[in-house]
Amino acid sequence: MTRTAAIALLLIAGLSLSQTLRGQDRRPDTLSSIVGQTYYRMEISVSGQTDRMQAYDLPVAGSEVVLVASGDTLRTKTDNLGKFTFTGIAVRQVTLSLTGDNYAPFSESFTLMPGENIVIVPRQQKTETLDAASVSAERPVMTMRGDTLVYHAAALTVGEGDYAIDLLAQMPGVEVDRTTGQIRISGKSVVRSYVNGALVFGLDPMASMENLRAQQVVEMEVYDEKDPQEVLDNIVREKQRIVNIKTRDPIFSTTDLQARAIGGADETLQEDGKRQYRYAAGTNAHFFSELIQMYADAVTNNVGMSSSNISAVPAPQTSYLRETDLDLGFNRYWVSPLYGNALNTRYLYTHQQTKSRRRTLQEYFEMPEIPAHMQEEEIASSRRVERHNVTTGFSYRTGRLGLLQWRQGFSLTRSASDGTNAGSTVYEGMNPMLRGETTYSGDKTWSLSEAVTVGFRGNGSKPGPSLSIAFSLRQNNLDAWNLDTLASSYSKRYLTKEGRGLQRSWNGALQQTFLDRREGLSQFQLTGVYGINYSHQTRTQEAFDLFGVDEPAANPANTFDFTNSTLTHTLSLQSRYANPDKMIRLISLALDLRMTRIKDRERLPASVSADRTYFDVLPVLSIQTRRFIWTLSPSSTLPSVEQLRRRIDDTRPLSLIAGNPDLKQSQTFHLEVRNNSLGLQARKWTTSWSANLQYGWNPLVQRTLFYREETVLDDYDGYRVPAGASLLRTENADYTLTGGLSLNASARLSLLKGSIKPTLTLQPKLDYRLQPQYFGQTLDRLTEWTPSVNTSMTIPFKPGTQASVKGSLAYVRALSQKGSMDRKALRGQLDADFSTEFLKYAFFTGVYSWRPVRDLSAPERNRDYHQ
Repeated sequence: MTRTAAIALLLIAGLSLSQTLRGQDRRPDTLSSIVGQTYYRMEISVSGQTDRMQAYDLPVAGSEVVLVASGDTLRTKTDNLGKFTFTGIAVRQVTLSLTGDNYAPFSESFTLMPGENIVIVPRQQKTETLDAASVSAERPVMTMRGDTLVYHAAALTVGEGDYAIDLLAQMPGVEVDRTTGQIRISGKSVVRSYVNGALVFGLDPMASMENLRAQQVVEMEVYDEKDPQEVLDNIVREKQRIVNIKTRDPIFSTTDLQARAIGGADETLQEDGKRQYRYAAGTNAHFFSELIQMYADAVTNNVGMSSSNISAVPAPQTSYLRETDLDLGFNRYWVSPLYGNALNTRYLYTHQQTKSRRRTLQEYFEMPEIPAHMQEEEIASSRRVERHNVTTGFSYRTGRLGLLQWRQGFSLTRSASDGTNAGSTVYEGMNPMLRGETTYSGDKTWSLSEAVTVGFRGNGSKPGPSLSIAFSLRQNNLDAWNLDTLASSYSKRYLTKEGRGLQRSWNGALQQTFLDRREGLSQFQLTGVYGINYSHQTRTQEAFDLFGVDEPAANPANTFDFTNSTLTHTLSLQSRYANPDKMIRLISLALDLRMTRIKDRERLPASVSADRTYFDVLPVLSIQTRRFIWTLSPSSTLPSVEQLRRRIDDTRPLSLIAGNPDLKQSQTFHLEVRNNSLGLQARKWTTSWSANLQYGWNPLVQRTLFYREETVLDDYDGYRVPAGASLLRTENADYTLTGGLSLNASARLSLLKGSIKPTLTLQPKLDYRLQPQYFGQTLDRLTEWTPSVNTSMTIPFKPGTQASVKGSLAYVRALSQKGSMDRKALRGQLDADFSTEFLKYAFFTGVYSWRPVRDLSAPERNRDYHQ
């Protein structure tokens, strides 16, 4: 993308109309002033089940300490160093209270665990009264209550029309991706969000964030809770990250209606000398309660918004994309969304139209196996797609039958695309070889899927078995042609018509778990799962050569009729030992035995069909301690039928693609270590980290062969490769190695005067990669070191007005073992945006992006990209 092709639309003015119908939104009228407050991180060490408890890091001496546990009340005072000690303390729920002269009392309840327990203690002066006005201290952004992290909304900037998601984005340790609907806190994804302990907005954690008014939020509690399925079947699973939003007023249901419209134009002129107009308009209508959720979202735009959620922020575009989305849904629960019966249905409609133009120039330097040449290509294309998708699900729980789930889905897609490709390839000492192609494809595809799961109740030590069966059908009817329009072209000209392709898939699994509970909380379980999967696909295609003939002649290389199928048997044994009281809380060991058979029955052409069987033995180990999670997991990659078939695809005669019947499967082992907590709390900072290492053997790599002269390939039925053509083929290398280390740190800081408190996030990373790569016909190893740092800051100036800045800088060093490459480069990114509200219902947004690239090995190739 060049500077002139980039969009310079930095400011988009819009009108935001919003009406909200819900329970009362109000704040109590209070008058407060900051009088001084300090927060201390108290570490409580407990060395055994019944042993001494010692706390320190409390610089206030002489404070009275009261500990209440199971009806027993213990008292002591802090010494001159601010320490105190209790003996004979058991692991249980306790209440700790601190009182001292001239300081407000502190009291906190939490579960005392062996090891280190962290408690954040505010040391603030006692409340004073001045002429009936209450003077109190400022509340921090986050505090800890036992093992619960608490975010306080009063410490954040709240604007008119803000929702809970706008508060969450300001909080340290939080990552919000509105595109995918993911929320990560201290590196772990949020699974559910409660409102005052109830699932008022259903099971989607983003629903409460995007539909609950920010003015209603008092605080957000973050903690890990047991998987609800574990309550039903007693099978231990990893705990899930939860957010519980506490509100000013009781909320049992809510109705929300929004409308939005924005408009603008590109700064870069089009070929006709006019500017491209940009627009987006949409509406959202929602009703939420714990047992019923209904929603209707619609949006139309040409600024790249691919979601019916109108709160999504459009991004600058370099091509034309017009899209209309409609999302209708209804959820009905009985008793509870987690444990009761449920009915879910959803309809999605999408209509897309795209237009794009791309021009590329590639220069290849002289190498022993590669002639020096230059390839220039210019492509203009357009595409229109229409999709309909309906899904329905039902869950039923009763009696001996523990669970019955049924899911059904149907989709219909119509698409049409066309394009032109005009290019030339020039070789040293040879005449130019021109190509001018026109393509068209029209596709009508439908798919149907059905899935049923049946689970039976058992007793406490032996959960009942479960059986799941799934079936899917997919058929496409594709008409396509690829026609070379240059009569002087060296390449061939084709008319290709692809026929119907029916794909069928069946899979089923039978699972049984055995439990052994001991010592109350400890648990051992063994699960056996047998699964079978079968897929079957038929494909036909006709291709005709139009080069130098009056009548189309069949092109055998791209005319085929074949059926491929894959049958996989899997036996999985999973053992887990859990004991929350021990240092090692969970040990999980699994062994997967897998046999896969891939068959390819060709009817046309009559070449040798593929029939391969692969075996896998895959052990998986996971260890969870109080502080860390260690995971060792393998994976296996099988070559596809297309990669195994002994044929050549010459749709583009100068860029051939060949199959390889000798391909082996590749295997990879992945080791990951990450912290198992809500983040390391150090005063105002919260941090999380992860490290990973991946080793694989027999990796699949791409190899390109160049032919200076016309060559006959005996292994491919005597196919004649034209002079100047390249052939791409997949090969096996010996091994590959990758690794990485990442640290996430974020905080709410008082960097500016007054009440402006930015949220600052830092993410240093180190990535390493050693992978095999072909340079011509030589297999080499490419080593890459990439240290990088990412940072972002959000500055709320006042309610409704804020600015944010995101930046990243990476150093890339790529070095091959045989000396064929040694490159160094710097890659940066800077994104800035500013938004403000005015006239109550209007807003103003400005966006700027800069991406510099500095090639330290070839400064003349430096580039800057602006948007």
